[in-house]
Amino acid sequence: MDISKVEVEVSTSSRGLPCFDIVGLPAKTIAESKHRIKMSFNNLGLNFPSRKRVIVNLAPADVQKTGSFYDLPIAVGILCAQYNIQPSEKAMFFGELSLNGHVKHVNGSFLLADYARENSYTSIFVPKECVQESLGAAKIKVFGVNDLLQLYYHLKGEIDIEASIREKNNAVNKANTRQNRNPFSDIIGQENAKRAIEISVAGRHNIIFTGPPGTGKSMLAKSVKYLLPKMEKDESVEVTKIYSSLGKIPPSGSLVEDRPYRSPHHTVSYIGLVGGGAIPVPGEITLAHRGVLFLDEINEFSRMVLESLRQPLEEGNVCIVRNKRRYIFPADFILVAARNPCPCGYYGHYNNKCECTPRAIENYKSRLSGPLLDRIDLYVDVIPLTSNQMETLYSVNREDSGNIVQEVCERISRAVSLQKERFKNDKYNCNSKMDATSIRKYCVISREGIQILSQAMTKFCLSARSYIKLLRVSRTIADLAGSENIEDSHIAEALHYRIRSS
Repeated sequence: MDISKVEVEVSTSSRGLPCFDIVGLPAKTIAESKHRIKMSFNNLGLNFPSRKRVIVNLAPADVQKTGSFYDLPIAVGILCAQYNIQPSEKAMFFGELSLNGHVKHVNGSFLLADYARENSYTSIFVPKECVQESLGAAKIKVFGVNDLLQLYYHLKGEIDIEASIREKNNAVNKANTRQNRNPFSDIIGQENAKRAIEISVAGRHNIIFTGPPGTGKSMLAKSVKYLLPKMEKDESVEVTKIYSSLGKIPPSGSLVEDRPYRSPHHTVSYIGLVGGGAIPVPGEITLAHRGVLFLDEINEFSRMVLESLRQPLEEGNVCIVRNKRRYIFPADFILVAARNPCPCGYYGHYNNKCECTPRAIENYKSRLSGPLLDRIDLYVDVIPLTSNQMETLYSVNREDSGNIVQEVCERISRAVSLQKERFKNDKYNCNSKMDATSIRKYCVISREGIQILSQAMTKFCLSARSYIKLLRVSRTIADLAGSENIEDSHIAEALHYRIRSS
């Protein structure tokens, strides 16, 4: 996410009627800052120029501004004008004021620090609670401010606020979910589905599970987040920018290390999922950037909401237009979905009888359009377990199960490393994003493999997009096998996960 600089200009004059005005398209939150700043000055014993004409300009003047973090820079501007203070030109200020002058935690301090780093600023002044978050961006001096009076004395040189500088290993939230027990090891049977998850995570391919209630679709989907590889530093910075701008990094939090896993309820609105509003804010698909978006009971989501996923799934971002302005939010995620085969859930069940009419089943399936389904790489049928299979719950060796999970994670790690090396000169780093040039270069198949794909396209009426996705998935399967070339068996396995049974 990109940010733009806003300069706070303050002018105080004894000419004209006394006033305190803020111009430059301020939102209601900024307009109310006048009262917070006045009370802060009065309660701290600072002289506010109430007998003067105080004009604050937020430049550029043609861009709408919103947020409470303008309080501190406006107050600093007034302090400088009132007490003839000259702060460093390479310093930035950011924070909200309470009525007693305390500087409160605000959203977006990580973005401020990252902007300061990119534009050669030497120091930033933020609320005390935002110091750790700001340190995650770069090795820059971060001053944690408790209240406006403390900052006033610091700017005058009477006291020193201790500056914090990031250490090499200090800037990451150590909340690694992989240290917890992986539910992948608790899944009984479903080897076909678990293999599909491995392929999905290794190549960042979209996947959908279809099966009756109670077969483990949600459990399979939730196990995905425990197999995801760690984010690279640049990915971590991207995700942290998003979460910082929305205030989802808690006080004293820092870089987001774990890949996001978002699971919105099926009643989520269009704006809640995609983003939007009068002043657009990101939705769930942006919060899932570089991670996973899990849609449980996907057929229950609104048709309009689901169709809005087409562009993000194809391009990795979403474009929102409001008031003649374009907002582009990142949305590069793995879509993991689960659904029942019919409204009652038992269509095709070997034991339970489906009570749905053919029309009801058809209407239920039609909630997912062909173009949307065509953007999913792996289709997995989750089959109900028999009583004999369930008995293995008490006979499974937990140590062996843990070893199997470790092997899966190692295979995924090797495949991810191969892709990073393969695409080191490209804008993407995974097989699911390969363009036509990369496919021709890295997806060389035999004549027999071409015949298999041609026959599949004819028999199953596959689209050109499906053909490309088959090649991408085949490349991932080959990477998991440690094979330089795509074998016919890899194409056959990819085709197995491409054909929809329902």
